[in-house]
Amino acid sequence: MILDIKKKIVEVLGEAKSEIQENMAKEGINASGETSNSLAVTVNGNFVRLSNENKNPFETTEEGRPSGNVPSNFTDIILQWHKDKGLNWGEEKEARKIAGAVAWGKIRKFGYGRPSGTFFGSKKKDVYSPVIEKVREKLEVDLKNEIEVKIKKYLK
Repeated sequence: MILDIKKKIVEVLGEAKSEIQENMAKEGINASGETSNSLAVTVNGNFVRLSNENKNPFETTEEGRPSGNVPSNFTDIILQWHKDKGLNWGEEKEARKIAGAVAWGKIRKFGYGRPSGTFFGSKKKDVYSPVIEKVREKLEVDLKNEIEVKIKKYLK
């Protein structure tokens, strides 16, 4: 019974992973695809989870990033992001200046919102929130039915 339940959870989380990745692509959140590709369904003993294997905070895919401290290599991160997005910021030296202004002037001071142009704290919850709710509902129904069937079978 435990193996059937674990198999079902892995299946549902695999579908959720795909749906989240599709939502990220549809919303234009992907640049390099690193965050999207970092989603993984992992099984460890009796535990199953869908997680972001990347160390970046995943919630920024829906809400953006608040202002505040940024990593010391943030200019390099923004420079790589602009390349991954295919943006043309001129020669390397000019692109580095723009990346520094974005990293240290804009994002550190004001944060950033979703690509739709919203500010940090957007109420647009369409990347993973609806998927989590679907997973919760699906597992609740499917597992309840599975357990009821097993109990009835064993009580006969």
